[in-house]
Amino acid sequence: MPLFLSQDLFDAAGLKPAKTWDEFRETAKKLHGDKVAGCSFIGANDPSLGLVDWFTRFITIGGS
Repeated sequence: MPLFLSQDLFDAAGLKPAKTWDEFRETAKKLHGDKVAGCSFIGANDPSLGLVDWFTRFITIGGS
């Protein structure tokens, strides 16, 4: 499974990418807040969902 992360968020929180699912869950909890989703998964095999996910991430970090 590929993992995409925002290195600046990890650096600011003093975190490293998880190596186990337990670490992943704990890292996601630490990153989650009012303006940051600690984790996001696409739930179906449909290319348009990937574009929606990408666009949402792009816009929420100031893209235009």
